[in-house]
Amino acid sequence: MLNSMKKFFAATATAVVLPMTVSASPIALDKTYTNVFGDPALYSNVRIQNGADTLNVAAGGFHVTSEFGVDFIAWCIDLAENLTLPFTYDETATPFSASVTDNLSRLFTGFVADIDTGVEAAAFQVSIWEVITDSDLDLDAGTFQLLNNAAVEAEASSYLTSLSNFDPAYDLSFYLADGSQDLVTGQPSPVPLPASGLLLIAGLGALGMRARKRA
Repeated sequence: MLNSMKKFFAATATAVVLPMTVSASPIALDKTYTNVFGDPALYSNVRIQNGADTLNVAAGGFHVTSEFGVDFIAWCIDLAENLTLPFTYDETATPFSASVTDNLSRLFTGFVADIDTGVEAAAFQVSIWEVITDSDLDLDAGTFQLLNNAAVEAEASSYLTSLSNFDPAYDLSFYLADGSQDLVTGQPSPVPLPASGLLLIAGLGALGMRARKRA
């Protein structure tokens, strides 16, 4: 079952097409499974500090389905509200600085496709919270801290210390709403065609036009 979950994460990372928009675009999201963390549910319970608040939370990826029937994994970027589904979100451009957005993209690039355990899913979520909250990326200091679950901390720390090894090669989609947790998901950035490929396409187009003229 875990292998099938790993394939689901990988397929989500490579196949789902979710358009990024500059202006807000409303979209309705709902749970894919009864348990929003999937089937089997991939999450771990963690105790965190976020500013003055100390919280016990379940950390993992949310399995959601858009109103267009597209299933994907979304991650929390908002600890101030509870997740409410179904809910209508605004799909928007990034609400974060360029450096934070780049680090989020690096995090997706390096690790999201390999998640197949609850510890890994929780570590990925914890890493997102750390990236968007603190610049030092230290889970034991700063505004955001992880207070328990050594396995999740070890995994998340390995993600955070490795971010510079990856290019920001994921396009991110952000879903914001008043009344439900804000979310992020990502997909690999399209690979641009090399110049030779563009020349080939142009050449084939010219041949097609010439053939039509002859006909």
